[in-house]
This record gives sequence, structure tokens and C-alpha cells, in this order.
Amino acid sequence: MKLKKIIQYAIFLFIILNFFAYFLIYIKTGTHVYKENYLEKKKSFLLLEPVKHYVHPFFGFVDLNNKEIKKNSISNEKLFYNIYESKNKNYDQTIKILLLGGSTAINFSDNTIQAYNLKKNLNKPKSTNILAKKISNYFPNTKIIFYNAAIKSSKQPQQLFKLYYLSLIGMDFDIVINFDGPFEMAQPYVKNVPIKDELIYPRRYSDMIAAMTSDISCIDKNNEESISNSFIPILELISYYEIRNCHRKISTREGYKVNWKKFTEVKKSNLDEIAKTSHEIWRNSSIEIENFSKIKNFLYLHVIAPSQHVADSKKFSEREKQEYLDYEYGPILSKYYNKLINFKDLRIQNSLDLKYIFKNERTTVYRDGCCRLNDFGLNIVADEISKYLKNNFKFK
Repeated sequence: MKLKKIIQYAIFLFIILNFFAYFLIYIKTGTHVYKENYLEKKKSFLLLEPVKHYVHPFFGFVDLNNKEIKKNSISNEKLFYNIYESKNKNYDQTIKILLLGGSTAINFSDNTIQAYNLKKNLNKPKSTNILAKKISNYFPNTKIIFYNAAIKSSKQPQQLFKLYYLSLIGMDFDIVINFDGPFEMAQPYVKNVPIKDELIYPRRYSDMIAAMTSDISCIDKNNEESISNSFIPILELISYYEIRNCHRKISTREGYKVNWKKFTEVKKSNLDEIAKTSHEIWRNSSIEIENFSKIKNFLYLHVIAPSQHVADSKKFSEREKQEYLDYEYGPILSKYYNKLINFKDLRIQNSLDLKYIFKNERTTVYRDGCCRLNDFGLNIVADEISKYLKNNFKFK
């Protein structure tokens, strides 16, 4: 009889603890363990093998999986996420193209999900070199050498400094494409302000430096936890506890804490000023690249990337409504992206504003809550960029 009561009490306690864990997870994350988008939110705690990159003194950091320049006497760094050469057998001219930007630009060469480095198979890339191949189709008698120099999670002025650095070590290009926008507006506010980094610094630069000297032994376990769902709230709460401790462990910044919602509140009175400053950094960086293009004699095309957080920019599919509209960048992008990101006040000769390119599109084009595109969306954007280059690029 006593054993029966102990078992009953244990079951009752287990149920109560699970109810408590269920609501605590919901309060902290805005979702629950039985919701379809739960795992997508949990994946935001993935740590993408920081040991495979190092902090770079000029433009933020370098991924050690990148490719080296074959002919370069000054530096042997791995500076390109990908290098593509078209297989044209008969060609009259060669065009060297440089692509700058963040992970949205990386996707044109390798459209993987953020967890591509994990050992577990999480949606292998479907397509590669989408933009390079599309441009090659528009220039059939031309050899295309396409250098993707995008940097994960980068924002301006990292693109500008990457361009300067490549020029410094002796590289030149016929076309430079900068594909940016959402990160320029969102990251300074969401990523730099909470840790008191300057807005102009690379995303969470202080933490990147600290992480390079931190104990990273917990990363594999962290990533296993971040892609799993036990469907038992109390076990999930323990999982979050382990994730939190790992994130704290790899960052040696004093007082640093992981915010489960990933959106640290900043005084509303400062938001307008932060947004304007972020826009000014973006604007000045763009103008500097334009000025540099005149000195170096290359065509500079500045492409403003689309974002689902711009009002009336797309007719959303059911999947986009359910999974890709709730994101930490949403509040600042919905308020400022369309308002500030424009070319009316810029002295840029070649610009392509694609904020509304999906205005009448009902098919799913996004693949996360920020702005990254799936293959279908990338092909639409790549076609628009390629057509622009075909109509505006003149051989030297």
C-alpha cells in the first residue's frame, strides 16, 4: 500500500513539474514543446563550430572552411566562401565578379540551413552557385569567375573593409555586387547594443574575441540538444539549462547572459537614434564602395535584399505565416527597413532595390524568420540581378 502511494505521489509530482516546465518554456521562448515551430526556435541556440574561424583584424572574422586565392604573394588566407569558374569552352572575354554580403549572400553559392556544419544530416544543400550559374547563362560567350567573399553574419562596414583588403593584396574585379540590407538595420540593435559594443563594430565582436579563448568542449553536446525535442517539458527544461550553461561557458565576457527570447529590450527612446545611426553606417559604406569603384574601374551593383518584415512585400504562404514571421529582427525591420533603406539620397549609379520583388508571389520563398531564401526565392533574385548586369555591364 505504501509503495502504491509513493508511486502515486511520484506520478503527481512528475505531472506538476511538467506543467511548471511547460509554462516556463512558453514564457521564455514564446512557444511550447508540442508546437510545430518549437524545434526551429530551439535551433537558434546552435553553435556553428567557432573553432573553424578566427577573428580577423580588418573585417571581423574568417571561416577556415573558405577557399584560398590560388595566385597571391602577400597572403595565404582563406578569404572566399566559394570560387566558381564557368565551363565555357569558347569564350571571347572573361569577367571576374566579387560578391559581398552576409549569410544571405553566401546562400547564392551554398544554400544550406544554418546548421550545415553539424554531423547530423539536417537538410543537405539542394543547389550550389545559383547566382554564378545564372549570370553565366546570360553571358554565354564569356568566362565567368565568381568569387563569393560574403561573411557569415556580417554587416557593413565589413563588406567595405573586405573589398579594401582584397584590393590591398592585389586582387581586382570587373563587377562587385553587394547584397545586403536586413543585417545592416537589425544586427547593431539586436546584437551589439545588449553587450554595449559600438554599432559600427562587427556583430557581437567582443563576444567573438572572447569565444576564441574560451573552453568549447560543450559545443557538440549543445548542438545535439539544440536539434532535439523529447516532447517531455521537464526534460526540455533541463536541456535548456545545459544549453544556457554552454553559451555562458564559451563566452568569457563579464556579466554575459543568454536571453532565451534572443531579443534584449532597449529603451524605446533610443531606438530611433540607433536605427538612424545604423542606416548612416550602411549608407556611408555604400557610398565608399561606389567611390572606390570609380578609382578601380569596376561596376558596382548594390542590391537591397528582400525581407518578409516589410509590410505588403509578399503574399505569404501558409508555411511562411506559421514559421517565418516571428523573429528577433522583425520589430526593427518592420518599422525602419522600408523607411530608411532606399537610394533616393545616395550617389550610386547602379542599384537594385528588391524589397518588393515577391510582392505578388504566393509560393514559399523564405527559409527562416530573418530573410534568407530557399532555392525558389534565390533563383528569382538571381535572375533579376543577372538581367541587370546583362543590360548595364560594358566590357573594358
